[in-house]
Amino acid sequence: MAKQLQDFQASGSKTLHLDRRSRPVRAKHSDNNLSLKP
Repeated sequence: MAKQLQDFQASGSKTLHLDRRSRPVRAKHSDNNLSLKP
């Protein structure tokens, strides 16, 4: 059980880091899309 908890916490922290990195990227993409519109 303890090992499963550790794996779950590790995966959770990884997803949090991915979300933090992807959020600014999404904002940049949305800005680019807005600038491309006529």
